[in-house]
Amino acid sequence: MRTKRMALCGVTAALAVVVMALGGVIPLAAYCCPVLAAVILTVVVELCGRRLAWAWYIAVAVLSCLTCADPECAGLFVCLGHYPIWKRGLDRIRPAFLRWGAKLVVFNLALALLYAALVFLLGLDQLGIQGQPLWLLAAWVVLGNLTFWLTDVVLTRLSRLLRRRLGR
Repeated sequence: MRTKRMALCGVTAALAVVVMALGGVIPLAAYCCPVLAAVILTVVVELCGRRLAWAWYIAVAVLSCLTCADPECAGLFVCLGHYPIWKRGLDRIRPAFLRWGAKLVVFNLALALLYAALVFLLGLDQLGIQGQPLWLLAAWVVLGNLTFWLTDVVLTRLSRLLRRRLGR
């Protein structure tokens, strides 16, 4: 059974690296591909466990940094791709407003660290945020949080579906 899990991790990691590489080629896919890779990681977490999921995440993160043409796409996966592994622990927080508060803090902190690193390493001109009005940047953050919320809902439903199918 362990061999099958390792093979599944390898195949899904290859799929995730291809998805991440597409994020560097297709312009707007830079934001979609890390989410798709996180969905693939959710399958790995449910089928193979957290230990193999961490190895999977590290391998995909390193290979994405090497193969992805868009550093923003690779950076999003590096900073937020591990979320499906942490998600089960965050879902145990009660009440719901504290749970969502913790999730949004994790998301916004990772996003702030990512863009601080990208600005420091790449400069504002390459990211295209220099000279943008403040309301536009605020709208971008709000839409990012909405996208994160929708992603969390999808990951929750996928996890439940997988657990139900596996009889766990």
